[in-house]
Amino acid sequence: IRHPPLSDLLTAEHRYAMHLKIIRDGDGTPTDALHVHGYATADETTELKQAVWAHLDVDGELPAGLGRIGEGRASEPLALTQLILLYHAMAAQLVAA
Repeated sequence: IRHPPLSDLLTAEHRYAMHLKIIRDGDGTPTDALHVHGYATADETTELKQAVWAHLDVDGELPAGLGRIGEGRASEPLALTQLILLYHAMAAQLVAA
């Protein structure tokens, strides 16, 4: 599954929030692994979330419920992960259509 085109954002500046590396899957084939850091802050994830949202080509602002983990609490790494999963789901839907 191809990740959103974020290579221009996956720089040292954003490495505290997320990074991409190559690993080997079960049969030894090299594959990309996108690692979202669980300790990433809003300051570290904002630009990345905006970039993924822009690639979704959806009108409007980022949904307020992204990353929500309780009343008045949210997780920035969860929000970023949710957006990436949404990107994959929407991409798969376009391929299937």
